[in-house]
Amino acid sequence: MTAYAGTLASPGVLTIGVDESPPPPLNFGLPGSPDFVGFEVDLTRAIAQRLGLGVTYVSELWSRILEDLRQDRLDLICTAATVTPERSKVVDFGDPYLDTELVIVVKSDGRLPTSADLAGADVGARIATVAEECARARLGRARIRTFDFNTDAYAALETGEVDAVIDDRPIATHFARSRPGLEIARVIEGTGSHYALMFAKGNDGLREAMNRALAELRADGTYERIHGTWFGEEPAPMALHEKKEAAMIARIWHGRTRAEHADTYLDYMKQTGVHDIRNLPSNLAVQVWRRLRGGEADFLFVSWWPSLESIRGFAGDDLERAVYYPRDREYLLELDPRVEHYEVMVDER
Repeated sequence: MTAYAGTLASPGVLTIGVDESPPPPLNFGLPGSPDFVGFEVDLTRAIAQRLGLGVTYVSELWSRILEDLRQDRLDLICTAATVTPERSKVVDFGDPYLDTELVIVVKSDGRLPTSADLAGADVGARIATVAEECARARLGRARIRTFDFNTDAYAALETGEVDAVIDDRPIATHFARSRPGLEIARVIEGTGSHYALMFAKGNDGLREAMNRALAELRADGTYERIHGTWFGEEPAPMALHEKKEAAMIARIWHGRTRAEHADTYLDYMKQTGVHDIRNLPSNLAVQVWRRLRGGEADFLFVSWWPSLESIRGFAGDDLERAVYYPRDREYLLELDPRVEHYEVMVDER
């Protein structure tokens, strides 16, 4: 018998709490319906399979779901739960499974708001979420409207009932892609965090078992396949515009391969450098440029950042040195560690 078997709400089954307002693409639909799918659904089913357990999903409004966990009606919560110090006082988090940060979504009218613009605006957010906390903490003079459902918040933005919506980047990206006329205006600096499974305090046996299963999924490529299904190889670039609140930095690296390796190396870059950098909360976007000349292919790898300090988070203090992956040596004609940085003064699109 496993260390957690006696703690499950139902023997042999993981009972997982999910938000009654489905946060796409993490999940769509409601439990028990044929259209209940999504990244978190596939991920938790894969973890349960590793543990030899069945799985049942129970939907509840986010504002009430924690009580079900405390009362042992749920084994865990998996529903775009952001790790915060305040929540860590009442629940135990598992290992992170997805990076996130808060963004501002507006109508695509060409004008991107600053914090000063939003101070007197109507701003929407899901109730009892990190987005609501951020809006109240940073936009003291704004009129904050809360919604039980994601769809209601974005519908209010479309009709002009609110001027902006603050939301997690993975969720906001889905709505900006699927609803013409909406766009992500900018990232709210300093809000980088992670999603993780939530467990009742002291349920260490189940939490540790699920952490091990998640690590196995990462190691054997299952996690990457699930991630690719719902987010693609490259998350959508953020909208790049002239920034008023902080300079934007372009980090540029150059490499050369033989022309016959150009497509293979591009795929390798997407799986390594592009994937890793786009999953960093402070990264704004990544571009890869290629030029074929005779028997060679030149690549420019351009990543966009709010500041040099944000680049140090992954590159270390030696900002001018490139970070290479093991198979780079198989493709590149030379390993040139030099990286250049430019301030982006204007970006008109």
